[in-house]
Amino acid sequence: MVNPEKLRVATLKYLRVRNGEQLGLNAGNWAVRLATEQGLGYVGPEEVEAEMKCLCAEGIVQLSKWDDRLGGLYQYHSTDDAIIERQFFGFGCFDVRITDGGRWYLNVPTRSIGFQPQE
Repeated sequence: MVNPEKLRVATLKYLRVRNGEQLGLNAGNWAVRLATEQGLGYVGPEEVEAEMKCLCAEGIVQLSKWDDRLGGLYQYHSTDDAIIERQFFGFGCFDVRITDGGRWYLNVPTRSIGFQPQE
């Protein structure tokens, strides 16, 4: 299990490099990319899903996908019930886009936060 704060920072760093959006990944793909590209070690898809839900609930990201069972282009809301959540995250890929309100979160430091030796 990865530290939630590290997962959040890694997710925002990942989005920063991609100009605030990542299209067409599922939670498993996200987990692999964050683990390898951001050096987090093992990240479970359920951890990624939980973090995406938190980021969405806080208005930092927008989650959407095309799903005929959800009526076409569907935007996930943190108030969706468990059946819709299962449909949204459990089948296929979804898109993640930073919101206008979340743009300032893209300014994530690239190195450790805290006291640093003078350069």
